[in-house]
Amino acid sequence: MATIDATGYDTIVSPHWYIILIYNVYLHSRKYALMTIYIYDEAATFISAWGLGLLVSTTMGNS
Repeated sequence: MATIDATGYDTIVSPHWYIILIYNVYLHSRKYALMTIYIYDEAATFISAWGLGLLVSTTMGNS
């Protein structure tokens, strides 16, 4: 279960997530888009670090 969750979080920070953000730049005002990118970037950094820790602990626990 934990491995699937970690993979799901990795998908969130995959390249297509940034393509969606770039698309938002064209849809919304520059100020809103930059704010959105900043918030998502902060969240992505946290989630990827947490997901990596979860993946490592799961792998170590299974071996």
